[in-house]
Amino acid sequence: PGQIVGIELDTAFFTGNHSPRFSLQAACIDDEPEALVALHNMRRDPDHPYGQIGSAASAEDLALAESLGTDKWPDLVSFTPLQPGYPETRHHFFDVSGSGLKRITHLRLNMFPDGGIARLRVHGKVMPDWDKLPAGTEIDLCSVLNGGRGVSCSNRHFGVPGNMLGIGRGVNMGDGWETARHLHRPPVLEMGPDGNIKDLENDWAVLKLGVSGTVNRVQIDTAHFKGNFPESCQIDACFEPNQPDEAFEGDSCAQRAWVPLLPRTKLGADRIVDFTVAAGEVMQRGLISHVRLSIFPDGGISRVRLFGTPQAATAGPLRSRL
Repeated sequence: PGQIVGIELDTAFFTGNHSPRFSLQAACIDDEPEALVALHNMRRDPDHPYGQIGSAASAEDLALAESLGTDKWPDLVSFTPLQPGYPETRHHFFDVSGSGLKRITHLRLNMFPDGGIARLRVHGKVMPDWDKLPAGTEIDLCSVLNGGRGVSCSNRHFGVPGNMLGIGRGVNMGDGWETARHLHRPPVLEMGPDGNIKDLENDWAVLKLGVSGTVNRVQIDTAHFKGNFPESCQIDACFEPNQPDEAFEGDSCAQRAWVPLLPRTKLGADRIVDFTVAAGEVMQRGLISHVRLSIFPDGGISRVRLFGTPQAATAGPLRSRL
């Protein structure tokens, strides 16, 4: 579920058989009616999880669909012509930020009268129903599945910060956040008393949690980064959930009320490392809404996980616990 701001429709390769027109309807249905569950189960086939080519809706399918009243759902995109799937005409974009629909769980795609559509992509903000989460449940507060997103960074030469919030482990280095190399690194590296290399420049990325919460465990994954992982990293946190994204860019970012969450810590190649409050590695804070990940001096990180308890089950904001 989420708030939809944009629709992307792609008719790639459908050059003589694309759908000439389409519309898109939307609804918010948190508790799926029996008819919808039945439709899903009827179409499920262990040998063909994405459906069977050449199959069509049965009379029973159509009756179940009609019983849901989906034809009466409000339009997200009204009756609109589509272009054929040639490179110069295949992409269609629709700004639906002014639709007035605050939260959407289901879509109905209509083609007029028939034809082919290659991809439907829905852009927006993830909005889980946190009231349904049992009290005390630990989740990844910054996962893209829970609404986490990358806000800003000092450098995105090889990948954007949002990649670090993806599902599962990264498939390659391009599936993480990696920065360009600092050209003014010391020619001779010296170790400081804390065990970290001295006088290093650093890069940083700001991540916004999908829901404010208390962090109990931090996980850093450098999958695929074997000769280009950062020497170390540090994570700071703040509780400023109402600040716009612009407040975390450039010089404005330094003005936020950052406090340490994970002190500067050594990293290794191509591995998952967990840091916990229980082990004294992660500092115990109250509610946080954003984190700033700093890497020394540069390099790539595949995934960042912040496991903790969402706001509804926590005791108070970060400021009250400093």
